[in-house]
Amino acid sequence: MPGIDANTVLCLHCDGVDGSASFPDGSQYGHPATSNWNAQVSTAQSKFGGASLLCDGVGDQLSVPDHTDFRFGSGNFTIDFWVRFNSLATPGITLIGKGSAWSIYLGGGGQVQWFCAQNTTWDLINGAVIGTPTVNTWYHVAVARWSDGTNTYWGLFWNGTLVAAPGSVGIPPLFADTNPVVIGAPPFNGWMDEVRISKGVARWTTNFTLPTESYAPAYTDAPSGGIVHGPVGGIDTYTVLCLHTDGANASTSFPDASQYAHNATAFGNAQILTSQSKFGGAAAFFDGAGDYLTIPHSTDFDLGSGDFTIDLWLWVSSLSGAHRIIGKGTGAFWPFLIYQNGAQLQFWSSSNGTSWDILAGMTITLSLTGGWHHVAVTRQGSTWRTFYDGTLAASATTAATVMADTNPVRIGAGSVTGEDYGGWLEEIRISKGIARWTSNFVPPTSPYAVIYTGAQTGVTRAFAPSGGIALGGSASSTRIKAITASGGIVFGGTCSSTRIAPVALTARLYSGATLIASWTHPLTGTRARVSWARFQAPVAPGGALVTFGKARLVLAAKQLSFAATAGVTVGKARLVLRGKSYTVTLPTRVQPLKPRLLLRGKAYTLRQTQSYPIGKPRLILRAKPIARAGQPGLVPAVPLSLTLTPTASRSGILVPTVPKSTLLVPTVKRAI
Repeated sequence: MPGIDANTVLCLHCDGVDGSASFPDGSQYGHPATSNWNAQVSTAQSKFGGASLLCDGVGDQLSVPDHTDFRFGSGNFTIDFWVRFNSLATPGITLIGKGSAWSIYLGGGGQVQWFCAQNTTWDLINGAVIGTPTVNTWYHVAVARWSDGTNTYWGLFWNGTLVAAPGSVGIPPLFADTNPVVIGAPPFNGWMDEVRISKGVARWTTNFTLPTESYAPAYTDAPSGGIVHGPVGGIDTYTVLCLHTDGANASTSFPDASQYAHNATAFGNAQILTSQSKFGGAAAFFDGAGDYLTIPHSTDFDLGSGDFTIDLWLWVSSLSGAHRIIGKGTGAFWPFLIYQNGAQLQFWSSSNGTSWDILAGMTITLSLTGGWHHVAVTRQGSTWRTFYDGTLAASATTAATVMADTNPVRIGAGSVTGEDYGGWLEEIRISKGIARWTSNFVPPTSPYAVIYTGAQTGVTRAFAPSGGIALGGSASSTRIKAITASGGIVFGGTCSSTRIAPVALTARLYSGATLIASWTHPLTGTRARVSWARFQAPVAPGGALVTFGKARLVLAAKQLSFAATAGVTVGKARLVLRGKSYTVTLPTRVQPLKPRLLLRGKAYTLRQTQSYPIGKPRLILRAKPIARAGQPGLVPAVPLSLTLTPTASRSGILVPTVPKSTLLVPTVKRAI
């Protein structure tokens, strides 16, 4: 089910091989937990995924290093997890907590309680009861906080039921403790699963239905021919400009990643440099002496009286002088302008071209510092807002109409003498028709992404930039070509379709990219199977053939051809490779964690030159005919050769380089 999004700052699925001490973070922020003493993955108990965290009560715990993601301040948040007690004999247990700031705790009365502090004592909430557990039962525990702008409200939930709702007068911030987050601290004796922390959102404020499966990333369907948010999102039909400012060092090419193709032209020595980068390994650099970009006039940049958002990342070279960062116009008074004035950032706007009559120096920050900072300006109706690193800086009210003119958009100045900008810029975006933020938010943690879908019949070509998603066409397509850059994902057809049958798909996946040919939509549960007469998926070095959280993946074709240099890693998915003929080259390892891996067809050519670890799934190699060599169960003491098809033209060999535990499962000819 969905549940991992931009607000999810930690999500520990607690899955893996029995006895493992690895606890990766399933969120986009990468906060893996460290196992202390003997805290480990155990398959003896599991709420979801076949395993959970086991702590034996003697020193075991997980710790996650301190980060601002876990300092909640005055904002909304949610903490939730599943817990099963093996023993309640010794109370005084921190199930999850962060120093003197907040804690979910098993107290002396055998009750799970909530503590939180504004200072170093539990001065906000001191032991509010959440629930009373018994041993050998799974419980869902959740704590949420939200506010109405004046007061704070709390929700303490036990198995989805709101059991307590203590309130606070005002919006007191939680103590900014710098200790790590600890999970399952001694003497906790039991199991925990699906440990999640969400910042910036109260996921529940009333009774709710308990999760029925592990949390998964939430993706959005794209209508045929449309553009919507991807997993990261940010490039959609409202996006009239998006400059990723990536590329080769010293490049002067600044393409627009939006669908409107408002490419920027470099002047002076404005260029791409790889010496600084927020995302993507490069950024636009301006030396403060004649460097700037221009984008030709378009009505897309006439903001009028409608909603809009302007946002970017910047790293200034100097904290002195006056510098025009981005705006539209010429001369002194522009329709809109983000402006650096020493250590201040400001927003200015004009309706007449002769004065700053709409906004004159609206504060973005009064204390600009070096390093990367996210800057945003939004308009929602008649309310204007500025944000600095995701925090609301100022707001103003005016219904004025921003002046329309025919001048270009200018980035780094280029019009007013002495006001050229010096420093780096990245992810420069203008959105028209939407106020993307109206309150505090978590700044983006990766480049903005896009989903493109093809709508026409015949040849369809889809491209996703770094971090993006490309859908290779609609059901009417007879041939599809899909390309994605580093970190992107290619889907073989529109997500909203339940079955798509183009004749052929050729997908080129660059380093770090992923190919998804069929999946179960995590929002709707709709399973989409994509079938082709022919399927080819070459993968560049560093790429992955399949890497996809918790979806069910089905590759169905009469002929399948894969070449994967990074193997197949399928988190918690069910992976099915199904066809009449396979050619599969996997020079590293195939390592599904807890899924079922099925290779099903009439003939195979399968070569595995290293190990074939299967963790805890069912491994089924099914073909007509099939022959086995070696003993079933564990691999014998000598390297095992498994011939899958004895035919002369289609022979397959499974060759572990060292003796490994490999489960061979002979099967019958029936569907699974």
